[in-house]
Amino acid sequence: MMAVSVRVIPLLLAAAAWTAAPADAADGWQPEVRLTADPGVSMPPPNNGRWIAVDSAGRVHVVFKDDRDRDFDIYHKVRSGGIWLDEQRVYDSGGDSERPVVAADGLGRVHLVWNDLQDDNKEIYHAIWNGSWNLPWRVTETGGDSFASSTVVAGDIVHLVHMETIGGFYEIVYRAFDVLAWSDPVQLTDAGSGERMVPSIAAGPDGTLHAVWFDVPPGGHGRVIWRSCAAGSWSDPEEVSGPEANAFRPTAAVDGEGGVHVVWIDKRSGWEQIYYRRRGPEGWGPETLVTAGEYTHYHPSIVAAADTVTLIYWAAWPSAETAGVFARTLEGDGWSARSRISGSASKASLCCLSGEADGRLHAAWVDERHGDFEIYYAEYLPPGTGIGEHEEEQDPALPRAPLSLAVAPNPFAGSARITLAVASGGPVSLSIYDAAGRLVRRVAAGTFAGGSHLLEWDGRDEAGRSAPPGVYFARARAGKQFAAAKIVMTR
Repeated sequence: MMAVSVRVIPLLLAAAAWTAAPADAADGWQPEVRLTADPGVSMPPPNNGRWIAVDSAGRVHVVFKDDRDRDFDIYHKVRSGGIWLDEQRVYDSGGDSERPVVAADGLGRVHLVWNDLQDDNKEIYHAIWNGSWNLPWRVTETGGDSFASSTVVAGDIVHLVHMETIGGFYEIVYRAFDVLAWSDPVQLTDAGSGERMVPSIAAGPDGTLHAVWFDVPPGGHGRVIWRSCAAGSWSDPEEVSGPEANAFRPTAAVDGEGGVHVVWIDKRSGWEQIYYRRRGPEGWGPETLVTAGEYTHYHPSIVAAADTVTLIYWAAWPSAETAGVFARTLEGDGWSARSRISGSASKASLCCLSGEADGRLHAAWVDERHGDFEIYYAEYLPPGTGIGEHEEEQDPALPRAPLSLAVAPNPFAGSARITLAVASGGPVSLSIYDAAGRLVRRVAAGTFAGGSHLLEWDGRDEAGRSAPPGVYFARARAGKQFAAAKIVMTR
């Protein structure tokens, strides 16, 4: 797998990099797409749980709440074959449903978690999509509120952290879903005073879990706290933000080497700014100020995909009425200049970023430019991995007919022969992913003639190491077309 090469830069250098003039659009970011257009309020979760996921077949899933039917219900919108389908209401409980988050497992299923007021207090519910939604079931049953979920999938297990009222105070609780049932809760905090707020969870390549949240002690300022879980055992909490912090709403991502990247909002200087810190094998590096300017910077979301760490956030720039969503990357020499990925007319907030193992990124946000709240989306395509939608419409040579994969033998013990069939010539890529959705091997990328092509995977990863036995997925892309096949390796 590709390793992430990151060098933490000093505070002053990070601030100086911000002074560069922002570009209207970063190379690779495609034009924004409006996903909703109804008279109701369409809103994502205000916490940092991810509400975008990509399944093993390349479908993009976005979830949000909407009050078009007089109370808030959870809606789901999916992009399949490059086309956004009509949104679907997942469930009507009769009470307000809020804060949806979503994650996809290696079997093609999508897991939706949200909190619901149908029981007169906030409880957490879970539903699974496998082409259609099953009936949801209740995850929590407490005397207080349970809400503000964040989820991640490692293997086929869904990991959940959320806020829960315990003893009159908000605490952070962890649960896991192992295909059949949810585990008993594990209480990650037990302060008995102050508040523990808005957790975020991420998983490393070895399955280690990383949870972050902010803690507000009585009479004090917020501070970011981190705990990890390896082999079923949670570590002692560590403070991530510095002693001067007034921190809140952190989110975390993990790179291919297991490095933990945490970003948060901090108001120590009077304006909301974005701070960053990385934890490697040697421990925590210095905290870094990413943004500058006397205006609001808010709601950071971060991913570590391929060999690049990418951050998005919204900022009230050039004014609160034209707030935009901005992207920056941390790649070798430091943070790039900011790039506005929402349109120049946007009035954006509450953004989210999700990444794929090959470097594709998916961003979504809520926008008020039309006088109500609507959901927008933009995609980042790294060089050599695909063609943007606007380019594809102008190039009739790209394959548009269905793409197909066949694997034999399957299961296999030595090498698997993969027959790739494309209807017409054009750029095609084929990669192998593990059951957690991580890139294992790029088998082919280039221009293919129409017809059938025989390729081979020898069971090795990008570094030439033998991959462990288990379930893998071959995924091909040709223009907007995707195809996937499950592969079982027995050796």
